[in-house]
Amino acid sequence: TQLQERIKIDAVQVSDSSVRIYVANIGDVDTSIVGAYVLTLNYTVFCGGSSSTSLSKGSTAQVKVPGTCTLTSGITYIAKVTAKQGSEATYTFVAP
Repeated sequence: TQLQERIKIDAVQVSDSSVRIYVANIGDVDTSIVGAYVLTLNYTVFCGGSSSTSLSKGSTAQVKVPGTCTLTSGITYIAKVTAKQGSEATYTFVAP
């Protein structure tokens, strides 16, 4: 049996010009989040970049999206995270 890296986004928190993504490791192995982004609905990068947040199996971590993310209230965005072995998770949300 091959051990799998699997992640999912539980929630997104927006405050002023920062965005935090809550990521759960639902796989069989420890991993780390290597990228965190906010995308527009047509998958253009709005803000974000490289990240380095450890995520042990079974745990949840708060990942700050790098850079300034001044979102427009009422607009729908997509939060995206990438783990070190290539797993990705996305989460659609409306900016408060």
